[in-house]
Amino acid sequence: MFSSLIPSVIAFGVAALVIVIAGSRLARQADILADRTGLGEALFGVLLLAGVTSLPDFAATLSAAIDARPDLAMSNVMGSMAVNLVFLGVADVFYRKANLEHAAASPVNLMLAGLLIVLLTLPLLAVVTPTVARWRVHPVTPVIVAAYLFGLHLVHRTRAKPMWFPRHTHQTVADEPARHHRGRSSTVWFGFIGMAVVTGMAGWVLMEAAKGIA
Repeated sequence: MFSSLIPSVIAFGVAALVIVIAGSRLARQADILADRTGLGEALFGVLLLAGVTSLPDFAATLSAAIDARPDLAMSNVMGSMAVNLVFLGVADVFYRKANLEHAAASPVNLMLAGLLIVLLTLPLLAVVTPTVARWRVHPVTPVIVAAYLFGLHLVHRTRAKPMWFPRHTHQTVADEPARHHRGRSSTVWFGFIGMAVVTGMAGWVLMEAAKGIA
């Protein structure tokens, strides 16, 4: 798509900026929708916000796979997860009330941490085990999808009937619905979906620009 270096660098920078701006708007809209749907911030975050904000990664990984660049596809996914954890550390610096992980302690987040550990081990198993494929698909691939869906089921069940509770302190922030949100829910949903589309398109442009830079 981008044949020379300078247009690729410009497109990369613009797409990255669009993702940052759209991501901040998505976070605000997700906060409103989490309260209005009754899902709560943690559950809404994993069910919808995480999926939407991962659209750039999905578009980039899919584009790299279609373009026969398996190393780029794999490194994009693994690198994205590593950087996201770094972002959590950066966010902790700016959250001045308490330790961010301590303030967000909840059964749902504890279950999500366990799910993340399980999902991270599966691709590693595919890498170190003998090459076995059926229709050019590794057996671990459907296991990853099944584990994710089953994990979401456990997360939802944990929110409804927690099997354990973190010890609450004065620094723990409870997920309580805010009462100051204005505007109709349909408007917020349209805004959320619109930002999701913009984010996904920007992710595709980002990967195409990365190919030109590489």
